[in-house]
Amino acid sequence: MTTASLRQLLKTCVNWEQLQQILSKLDQHQLQARELENIYRFLQQNQRTPDLKIAYFADHTIDLLPRYVAALAAFSGLKVADYLGPLNQHYQILLNPTEEFQQFAPHLIFLSLHIAGVAPSIYYDFVYLSEEEKRTEQDKIIAYVHTWVNMAKKTTDATLLITNFASPHQLQAGITDWQLNMGEIQWYTELNLRLLNQYKDDRGVYYLDIDHVLSGVGKKQSYDAKLYYLAKILWNDTGIIEIARQFIRYLKAIKGMQKKALVLDLDNTLWGGIVGEDGIDGIKIGHDFAGGIAYYDFQKTLKALKKRGVILTLASKNNPADVMEVFAHHLDMPLKFSDFNATQINWNLKPDNIQTIAAALNIGIDSFVFLDDNPVEREQMRQLQPQVLTVEMPADPANYKMALLALNDFEKLYGSIEDERKSQQYIENAHRDQAKDHIKDLSAFLHSLATKITIRRAGVNTLNRAHQLFTKTNQFNLTSKRYSLAEVQAFIADPDYDLLLAQVADRFGDLGIVAMVLLDKKNQQWQIDSFILSCRAMGREVETALMNHIKTLVFQDNGVAELAAWFYRTPKNMPALMFYDRQGFSCVEEKQDGTKCYLLQRANAQLLAVEGIEIITRTHENV
Repeated sequence: MTTASLRQLLKTCVNWEQLQQILSKLDQHQLQARELENIYRFLQQNQRTPDLKIAYFADHTIDLLPRYVAALAAFSGLKVADYLGPLNQHYQILLNPTEEFQQFAPHLIFLSLHIAGVAPSIYYDFVYLSEEEKRTEQDKIIAYVHTWVNMAKKTTDATLLITNFASPHQLQAGITDWQLNMGEIQWYTELNLRLLNQYKDDRGVYYLDIDHVLSGVGKKQSYDAKLYYLAKILWNDTGIIEIARQFIRYLKAIKGMQKKALVLDLDNTLWGGIVGEDGIDGIKIGHDFAGGIAYYDFQKTLKALKKRGVILTLASKNNPADVMEVFAHHLDMPLKFSDFNATQINWNLKPDNIQTIAAALNIGIDSFVFLDDNPVEREQMRQLQPQVLTVEMPADPANYKMALLALNDFEKLYGSIEDERKSQQYIENAHRDQAKDHIKDLSAFLHSLATKITIRRAGVNTLNRAHQLFTKTNQFNLTSKRYSLAEVQAFIADPDYDLLLAQVADRFGDLGIVAMVLLDKKNQQWQIDSFILSCRAMGREVETALMNHIKTLVFQDNGVAELAAWFYRTPKNMPALMFYDRQGFSCVEEKQDGTKCYLLQRANAQLLAVEGIEIITRTHENV
């Protein structure tokens, strides 16, 4: 699509929904600066309540970055508002906030610093400095950034995103740089590692690796000396667009927009050739076959995604026996059949198969990404299952790996034990389903599980998981409030709130932390701000056992007279629609949008019977 044709389409566009339809037909990776600028102008003229408010600060000119971030964010359905701080005023605005900044109240603050501004002697006179002087400059920079970070934490509730420093693509000492006691490459590497380690475990500060991003597109191609000398513009459009793309990964992670599962084809996707025609010895995979290395690398990348918690599944039109032979006997297959948590190997329509897989895993159809080499299969999936993200696969399998890595749909701000155990947990769930089918009687089945629920207050070590539950859980989420990591930290530290987590285990294994309740205790009438249960623990009366604990805590342990709660209806949380009614709450108000306000009086608070569940309470998160 040309710039002119996109401009004409945008002229006919009248709302956000129409814009989404237009963007769905575009390849965002092919768009240039003018197209992104046109999208941004439309967004400015058709402003809506933003999902994220971002404040940008820098000691160099970054005026175009907020525009490109907002335009690219729209491709993911994110509405972004931006505040661009005055040049080199990142300290001053925090110390003496303007009315505009205060009213903007950002969710995220971005800071980018240039070495010429914070350490001019490094930028101009590196080869004249002693090793001691170079290290002193590192210390000054680390202290400068740390002071700003601490100030931002004290004066705002925003999450912080800071950049590191890009090493120069041309070195002052030329090829003798490596011979210096401390060359530029070593100096920048050490500085960036120190910055990384400074904030590696700080869940309020994140690290955008500018040096890595610009290396990917080429530092020489990202820098225009004339722009820098005329307007202090450090990166040209090539560099800014690539940084904006990396930026989107953080935004989607902050908003909890991760996809959960990959649905994969087999023939000419996981291996070259058609196993039903070419046989196990004729397909291409591994180091010993021409073209097989591309599929080998692709499978290795998929295996790495599995380690990050992405669920792998199969939907293939094939004979099951042929497929099982490949997985069982082909020596060069990085992926094993056991790596897949659900499989549909048959001759049915793949859109139907993915529905079956979703039901088996008990996750939403919109949680899936579909990879298939066949354009007909992809188009059919787009038309029959539009909620599935169908990736336009490259024609050449040599590009499969890079196409997979280019996806920003599996990003997380941090990993967790639950992520690494996710595949095993779905296997354990399959065993539970088999036991349920065998026993038939629900009460007997629940007794047979021997479920133990450990309830504890959230703390530093469980902060990440608590934030994940707020951002990722949809089906059993009574209000679907999406709190930032900084807000979750504040709840943990605030005595007016109790953030309770429930870890569930049974005879099949440990499901991990799967439920959470946020209690607001500020007033005499306590309130349930949020009540969340992961889909993998639904149908086991865990929510009732947890509510029994809440009733005991509120009414018996603390003598509260009344407990309030809300249900906010969303397209996804219908499984929780009648939860408070079943727990004995009275609905005192219902709005047209489906929002319900509930109250429970102490006199009416009854503990409901649960089957075969043992509650263990802990006073500390580590106990």
